Amino acid sequence: MFIRLSEHEAYRIPLTYRPRWSGGSGRYLALQMVPPEFTPAASASGRHRDEVFIQWNSVWLTSLLQTPSSTAGQRQDSAYGLTRQVLGKAHTRYVDNSGAGVTLIDCYGGDNSNEPSCQHQFLDGPRHIAFRHRTEDVPNWRALEANLTARLGSFRAATAPIPPSSRP
Repeated sequence: MFIRLSEHEAYRIPLTYRPRWSGGSGRYLALQMVPPEFTPAASASGRHRDEVFIQWNSVWLTSLLQTPSSTAGQRQDSAYGLTRQVLGKAHTRYVDNSGAGVTLIDCYGGDNSNEPSCQHQFLDGPRHIAFRHRTEDVPNWRALEANLTARLGSFRAATAPIPPSSRP
């Protein structure tokens, strides 16, 4: 699948990743990938764990982290180079808003129908990237982000300026 975002940014996504593109005002790309290496998912299982969502909107995540949250009754410390907040019996939040990067990881304990997992969100330039992974992968959060951005970078296509006659 070929996606051209602008005159200077385009991607060629192999169909093995089952890409879904929404090019409207809320542009996003969904890919079926399996962490930690972000290889194509073996089947279209429909499991949220195997989907990576990329939105070209960094404002939402940045504004979420700038909103003050009540920490009364919560335990807060650091772990793995992140600020860790225990928000409840089965909810732990990890945040890196140091200025070097923006990362938010929310981990939830499992129940009868779901195994424990984490919703991991981070910014890569103008892109807000979200995916799920196992709770035991949190210590490797930097490697997960590096693996995913490298995989996405491998999809970048060489672009040529759009000829004036074909511009809308």
